[in-house]
Amino acid sequence: MESKDNSNNKQNKDFEKKVYERILKVMGIEAVDRLKRFQSIKNKTIDNQRPLNNLSTKQLDYFLSLYDQFITTPSLFMTSNGYLQIMFNSAQGETIEMDFYGEMVIIYTEETGREEAYQTKTEDDINKIIKRIDSLQE
Repeated sequence: MESKDNSNNKQNKDFEKKVYERILKVMGIEAVDRLKRFQSIKNKTIDNQRPLNNLSTKQLDYFLSLYDQFITTPSLFMTSNGYLQIMFNSAQGETIEMDFYGEMVIIYTEETGREEAYQTKTEDDINKIIKRIDSLQE
């Protein structure tokens, strides 16, 4: 019988592999390498950098499983608070940032200079985010 630790470890490895594959498809190998770097400091605090937030990773993965229609290739970053962020450009070249805060996504647009907060508790919440991203890329 497989131990609980071994089962959890296998689930974590399977999830990691799925995330890497999805990020590779949408953002390329550089983003996968960055995520691996972020994960390597997840149990440390370096230069006021908080560990990678696992819920942020899951939220980004879920979002990318539903949406990969970016007109420019997004870049992946990690905030000093340990949350994942992607940045990409609109058709007009304006920067769009998305911060994945677990149960919330913050969208910042260079055009307006404002942040917009969206809950991510339901599929309807995610659909609102997708519609907003589509509208920003027109």
